[in-house]
Amino acid sequence: MMTFPSSPPDASRPKPWVFPSTVVRTLSNGVQVAVVRMPALPIVTVRWCFLSGRLHEVPDKTGTGFLLQRLLRHGTADFNSSDLARHLDRRGIRLGTQVSVDSAVVSVSALREYLGEAIHIANDVAFKPLLPESALAVERIRALQLHQQATSQVEAMANLWMSHSLYGDHPYGRPVTTRAGLKNASIDDLRALHAQICDPSRSMLIVVGDVEPDEVVDVLARRVSGLKAAPSCAAWSPPPAPTCQPQVLLVERPGAEQVAMGVGALTMPRSHPDFLALRTVNHILGGGASSRLFTELRERQGLTYGVYSQLDCGLWGGDLTASMSVAPDKVGRAIGALSAQMERMGTGDVAPAELDAATDYLVGSFPQRASGLAGVSSLSMAAWLHQLPVSVWRDYQATLQAITMDDVEAAARRWLSPDRLCWVAAGSPEVLDKYLPEFQTLGGPVQRVEMASLVD
Repeated sequence: MMTFPSSPPDASRPKPWVFPSTVVRTLSNGVQVAVVRMPALPIVTVRWCFLSGRLHEVPDKTGTGFLLQRLLRHGTADFNSSDLARHLDRRGIRLGTQVSVDSAVVSVSALREYLGEAIHIANDVAFKPLLPESALAVERIRALQLHQQATSQVEAMANLWMSHSLYGDHPYGRPVTTRAGLKNASIDDLRALHAQICDPSRSMLIVVGDVEPDEVVDVLARRVSGLKAAPSCAAWSPPPAPTCQPQVLLVERPGAEQVAMGVGALTMPRSHPDFLALRTVNHILGGGASSRLFTELRERQGLTYGVYSQLDCGLWGGDLTASMSVAPDKVGRAIGALSAQMERMGTGDVAPAELDAATDYLVGSFPQRASGLAGVSSLSMAAWLHQLPVSVWRDYQATLQAITMDDVEAAARRWLSPDRLCWVAAGSPEVLDKYLPEFQTLGGPVQRVEMASLVD
């Protein structure tokens, strides 16, 4: 059996990693730019970030944002779709697009010598995409195929229903796509959504790589000076904070061989002071292979192959959820075991050794999150998007190490108390019927739905 050397008794924790310094400026037209120098490799990443996303979708056309994400690659004012693809290949330039619920990104990575072209391409894709109707027909077919694959999986659907159970009609509670939404979305819908999202007044341009910050800021100022806020975005306001009532949602999938189970609670936006304490709680609960859920439900009781929890916090709210899949004959025991672990955590029952282990992991793994230009660019975007302090990543490891038992216990009790929990189980109607008495003990009203009704 392989063994690993232990640290000497007097070994100190790893020295904090120093996040690269960032130059941030607000240009005369209100556009914010950030430049981070990382000279190890002759590469640059240019990223447009937008404080807006799928939350602007028309509810009965859910999937418009996903289609827009794919169509942004189909040409710009200067390149049609084929020409853009060939140009990217010739230069070895990588183009990425993403439209999430409350943010959107256009990123371009290239050799340092192509910085000017990278900026030009990023600007054109973000603000002057062709969005050709011919490409929509092709991407619609592909999107419907991906939708069918994703929604045929019980585990994936249980996760979607968990989000809906927690957030309801809030944008965070909607699926990425629905069959009807994909079919109904027109090219005019995509163009209207693009105009809403890609508004310079709610954007930041981030450049990371082998560059001189002051020099690049001057270049960016010249390249984006003509951008103006879209008139249609002037009256925009964020969605209200999500609210929910505890419930037990039984999702029927005839013929399902497994039962996908989940439990979750609404938490807070990423900017909330409790975030790091609750992230530590999440790691203790189910954030890794040494967590309580994995150790107890998988290793000791053999109820499931894998069980994990995750903390997902956005601009307007967040949630902590745990999920697992079990065989039909283990559902009753799984309900009891998962409920017991959630109840234990909800009372703030945390051991000092668990806090130390979680802190060591989160501190030690942080530099890996910033390994490379994409990681640093993503962290820079997160700091801007969530209005975090300028020093957030420089002080991140030290802040984690300063979290106390009182912080962790208080966060666990505040956010994971039993009266805040929603439960979801997706499986065959026969199995759900068999264990209905056990589900009724979880608290909150029990509701039954057909699995596909959320995504059709």
